[in-house]
Amino acid sequence: MSLCIETFPEYCVVAPEWGCSGRDRLGVQTGVAFNNALYAASQGDPTRFSASLRGPSDLLATTLDAALLDLLLKTNPFVWEIRCHYPLCVRGRAEPLIIERMVTVERRGLPGVQHLHAVMCSHTDFQKFKKHLDREGVSSEIFDASSISPLQIQNASFSYGVARRMNIREPKTRECAARLAQRIYESDRRSVRRRALGADRKYRECTLDGLLTRLARREE
Repeated sequence: MSLCIETFPEYCVVAPEWGCSGRDRLGVQTGVAFNNALYAASQGDPTRFSASLRGPSDLLATTLDAALLDLLLKTNPFVWEIRCHYPLCVRGRAEPLIIERMVTVERRGLPGVQHLHAVMCSHTDFQKFKKHLDREGVSSEIFDASSISPLQIQNASFSYGVARRMNIREPKTRECAARLAQRIYESDRRSVRRRALGADRKYRECTLDGLLTRLARREE
């Protein structure tokens, strides 16, 4: 299995339902108890806070690449939780390794099992941390911001503007969210250009079904 953000629709399920466990299987706090800023280190750029669609805590980005990654993750219906600057304890080290983003998903065929997936913007960190993540059964990937098309950014921005006003975990939205994600991923892979969103950029009232219809339109 090659799990990455691009293959979430193939390997993961939409909006899994789990009880609040307090800590994940590596012993790190989850939900409101996790502090996204606790292990953040400034890299010279101003810090950027953005509201999360997956919980009460704001996401914290210290680079432009991380801010773009946050936008894509929080509009991805396969992601249950996003934690910034995740501390990974490694035997023999006094200080934890800091993973830029740790997301929680549920893999198909493993209902109720929370799978951890690490995403890093730094190639150096990825090469340094991957063996430790593999040992813990955590999948990982390097995020390449240059590979993200303007179309993907536009769709994620629009989806976020609409979805942040809705309860995206309501059961009635799950089927629509899955269809929306699948359409966007399939279209992006074929580099199919959709119609300009035009007036939709004003974020007028919209249901998820309406959003799906508009984003799925394609030019002849």
